[in-house]
Amino acid sequence: MIARLVALVGLTILAQVAVTAAARDLAAERQEAYQQIQAGRVREGASSLLTSLREWPNETAAIDEAVATSYLLEFTLEYLMDDATRRAFVDEVMKAEQEPADDLILTALYLNLDTGLSEKEFSAVSQKLHVLTNSSTPWVRALSLALMASPYYYRDGNLAKNARGELMKQYPDLELTRAVLRGPLYIARKKLASEPAAVSTAMGADTLLAARKNDPVAIAVSTTVDRLQTEKTDEGLLTLTDTAKNAPDAHTRFGCLYMLEAFVATPRKAEVKDTASALTASSQETADATYARIQLLRIAAEDNDAPQARHWCEALLEQKELGTAYTRNLYEDLLKDVSKGAEFLIRAGDKEGAAAVLEKLAAKFPNSVVATQASERVNQLRLAEKSAVEASRDDESSKPEGAAPKPEQ
Repeated sequence: MIARLVALVGLTILAQVAVTAAARDLAAERQEAYQQIQAGRVREGASSLLTSLREWPNETAAIDEAVATSYLLEFTLEYLMDDATRRAFVDEVMKAEQEPADDLILTALYLNLDTGLSEKEFSAVSQKLHVLTNSSTPWVRALSLALMASPYYYRDGNLAKNARGELMKQYPDLELTRAVLRGPLYIARKKLASEPAAVSTAMGADTLLAARKNDPVAIAVSTTVDRLQTEKTDEGLLTLTDTAKNAPDAHTRFGCLYMLEAFVATPRKAEVKDTASALTASSQETADATYARIQLLRIAAEDNDAPQARHWCEALLEQKELGTAYTRNLYEDLLKDVSKGAEFLIRAGDKEGAAAVLEKLAAKFPNSVVATQASERVNQLRLAEKSAVEASRDDESSKPEGAAPKPEQ
């Protein structure tokens, strides 16, 4: 009887744990931490994100959501903290070798900062990542395989191929897996406009192509390649742009927009611009809309259109959510592209616009390295402007009174 009672109590506790995990709003937890970061409590926000990941549900369905939270934490550690603050956080808060979440975040951080690693240290980080691909924590295992499959970190084609295959085997229905399987496609994207045959070759050489034959991004690209190779450029682009505009999910729209990058430097740039504009027409803050705004910012800079560049910088900074693109960290993209946009405005002669953008960037991430750097750049602009004004006044005052005007040429 006692044994039966104990068993019933155990089942009840397990049921309560399951309900608690299911009831957690993981996106809301991330948003709350993001609000802490944007309020200047950077370390507190990072701690909240880390705690959330440590307590992440083990359900496979929760893995995709873990990507967004881990991306925000990685961005916070790498870009918002200075070296001393980051080192203190790692030493005082993180529990390497004890918490799988901490191990993965640290491993990803070291890979991102690999320029400071010796060959021996990089080898140790890689070995740790390999161990994590067998973690008992589902989201850690999945994200570790995704990192191992990334050609950005590892040039070993077989290593990446095996990781992709294992990810497909264990987690065939994750959006993360679909994005990783598109890896070879995304790598070849810059050749789509000039060498469509190269994209076709990349797709044909992919032994996992059959596994993603129903992937709408792959289908749209395949159709586009076929049309381009038969010189039916209009039809090919229409397939890709229509899918980018009208696909029912943000991940497909993002993937097709990503592939369209190849056409920005061609006479077909107008089609890319039109597609990106369509994705930003609503107030949505999904990955495709975020990347569309980034694309339009880049195009504005290339077109030397300062007013539009400032508009898209400010539109990106006003976003509360960025969405999740599983092959890119959109927090990092926003920071880098807005910073580049501000520098373009300076070169274009709109220093006031650049200062306004930089001040908004600093306000978005207060008490951070980003805020410090942005504020310092604004101060440089103000000082340069002040010096120019003073130099002009000195030049005027140095002219002799009653000096005759220069004769007209």
